[in-house]
Amino acid sequence: MRIEWILNPLTQCVFLALTLIVCLALFISVKVEIAIVRHSLNKRRESVESAAAALATELATLRMEMGSAEADPSLTRRAQALQMQSDGKSADTIADALRVPRNQVDLMLKLQKLLL
Repeated sequence: MRIEWILNPLTQCVFLALTLIVCLALFISVKVEIAIVRHSLNKRRESVESAAAALATELATLRMEMGSAEADPSLTRRAQALQMQSDGKSADTIADALRVPRNQVDLMLKLQKLLL
């Protein structure tokens, strides 16, 4: 067996160069994968932020609607329901804001119509 070729400096340099090229290729592939993951995370973050903004605006709207029902604590639920109806709110919105069943709101509104 001839193993002198292993001890040849040219063979060692070629082997070292190939090893460095493989390491460089691995490094570049890892950097590309990191960039892809970052891009994916940025897209996800943007979608979550937009969903959070939409939920925040919806929550603000709901708070405003509930605030009109709870603005005057001295009013009874009936008075609050009638006030909200005069403001143009639907029966569903009134029921949600006052936390009473829809049929109870309908009954209050029908009684008010009958009394007038």
